[in-house]
Amino acid sequence: VFCLTRTHREGLQLAGYLREVGVRHAFYKQGGLLQTDEAADVLRLLRAVERPWSHAERAAAWITPFFGLALDDLPAARTLPGEHPLLRRLLDWQVLAERHDYEALFGRILEDSGLVRRQVFLREGERELTNYLHVFELLLDEVNHARVDLRELIAILGAWTAERRLPRGENGNVQRLESDRGAVQIMTLHTSKGLEATCVFLYGGLTRRKGDDVFLYHEELERAQEQADLDAGLDEQERRRRWGQRQRRRAREQAELADEGVFVYHDRHGRRVVHVGPPDPATLRRVREEQEDEERRLIYVASTRPRARLGLLHLGHGTPTHGKGPSARSFCYPKLGGTQAHVSARLADLEDAGGLPPGVELEQVTPSTDLAPPPAPDLGALERWSPPAALLDPRDPLGERCRALRQSPAHRARFATSYSALKQVLAGQGLAAELPAEAFVEPEPEADPEPAPHAELPAGTQTGLFVHEALERLPLASFLDAAGAVLELAAWQALPAVEEAFARAARHQGVAERHVAPAQALVHEALRVPLALPAEALPEGLRAVGDPRPEVEFCYPWPEASHPRLVLPPGARIAVDRGYVRGFMDLLFRHPASGRAYVLDWKTDRLAAYGPEALQAAVAERYQLQLELYLLALVKLLRIRDAADYAARCGGVVYAFLRGMTQASTPNAGVFARRPSWEEVLGYEQRLVTLGAEGLP
Repeated sequence: VFCLTRTHREGLQLAGYLREVGVRHAFYKQGGLLQTDEAADVLRLLRAVERPWSHAERAAAWITPFFGLALDDLPAARTLPGEHPLLRRLLDWQVLAERHDYEALFGRILEDSGLVRRQVFLREGERELTNYLHVFELLLDEVNHARVDLRELIAILGAWTAERRLPRGENGNVQRLESDRGAVQIMTLHTSKGLEATCVFLYGGLTRRKGDDVFLYHEELERAQEQADLDAGLDEQERRRRWGQRQRRRAREQAELADEGVFVYHDRHGRRVVHVGPPDPATLRRVREEQEDEERRLIYVASTRPRARLGLLHLGHGTPTHGKGPSARSFCYPKLGGTQAHVSARLADLEDAGGLPPGVELEQVTPSTDLAPPPAPDLGALERWSPPAALLDPRDPLGERCRALRQSPAHRARFATSYSALKQVLAGQGLAAELPAEAFVEPEPEADPEPAPHAELPAGTQTGLFVHEALERLPLASFLDAAGAVLELAAWQALPAVEEAFARAARHQGVAERHVAPAQALVHEALRVPLALPAEALPEGLRAVGDPRPEVEFCYPWPEASHPRLVLPPGARIAVDRGYVRGFMDLLFRHPASGRAYVLDWKTDRLAAYGPEALQAAVAERYQLQLELYLLALVKLLRIRDAADYAARCGGVVYAFLRGMTQASTPNAGVFARRPSWEEVLGYEQRLVTLGAEGLP
């Protein structure tokens, strides 16, 4: 069943009436997807993911369906502890956003929030859920075309919702049909072209469309030239008289059309014309003729859509007046216009010609004549209003049962924490207080005592992501030529593999092309610097490591007191109650001679100095927790169970501060390498056990 309307506004009006009587309905190709509440909810949520320390952004996200907090819950939610599930969820999503893994991010948002389940089971329709899924799909399509960070993605979505730009594709801002199961489909007459339905009803079209004080017209200059040609044979007095007549006629037409809209018509040559200002009689005639032709054409479209039954509205029968067209007949509604005027005029003509043809059924409906204005709103009622008691009742039997189940070890939700999230919790930030953005950015030194090496490469997160991705793609074998000699910088930069690795990374991270060459020079020099590791050396630098494995993901159970230390015995099984520790290691490699395994993390920090003391202080202040988690991951990966095996097979952790690794620097500058003792490794795991017992993370 189709319900066809002249305008989208009439469709919204009809939907309200159908909703009142319980008729299931859906809009076909309804526009304004990105101006819906669902798009606004997604925008609020992403802003909170980007800035989880902001009370304002969090509060706006809490009351969206992704969290579903009531207004009464917001005061208590202002100072949540760092381990609270709501904050943990935001932090987990932020980690995915920082990795630009948007497909996983959007999937986790829908899964973790329970939005899909609530919309399916608690909502009568699927309109909201369809819009949520559609908005996420548009965002995913956007990031697949352009590598953007979360802040840029938020700006794009904000521009969409503010109608400053549109998504890709012809129907980017069109709402999808949520479901056509047993639903009346509402659409405009224009949209219905090419579609058919068993039953079609025509609704609305009672008035002529109105718009701005701007009129569209054709060939004003040509018409002026034609008038000038007609006046050429007249004397000055006659030309002035005719000019005065035209001005008076235009004044009358302007008064007549003061409330009309924007018109489009075609001149005698078939060209489309836009008229601005009061039209002359010829223009007015063309405009009205084209309007009536368009209305009749739309009626034809509507009458050819049904396969079996067409429902029309007939508004009374009047007597013909002078003239032609629907305006020549008076109805019980004398100001009737639009498509309905033509429908009623045609039905009246059929009645005058001998009655309606067979197959046409006429059902008389008596309209309401109660035109009394509605009573004035009682503003005092708004002041006296208070929410229903049930809405503010703190007792929540279902919620209490759910909380009890979550506290039970058998039903407790597992989490997967990361270095970034755990670092904030251990720092006592917990997002319980307002934190400045600078708290999440590694500080820059106030001034360098000497010119910083590779200063032409800018600092910042974007540069770090760019260099990390380039190193992930870069084959280390590219440093040598066919004879085994190390290539000079220019020859190395010209290699297709090197060009491709840095070019793709720059495109993905949005880095300007001018920064590619400085980054290549930085990497070429840093990876050839001889290194001294805890138990051995790499005289040829990191470009000569053995068995390099970039971007290795790890995930291991959060240690608990009941678990075996470090590595499970063969065949052993454990109960994971707390959750998991997960992350990515930039590079795993083996020493080419001893075979010991190392975990390496690339750093592009700009420091005041890169000597041993400066690096030890920087790692202790910023990366000690990361060092512990990565080393535990390496030990578990190698399945090391005792001190002897640890000394023989594990090399330790290496932090490569690329900006400090220069040939002219002091020995081992820019490199922090450490292999903690076996007792320290056991202590790292015990620290996690203690944190878990204390309720963290």
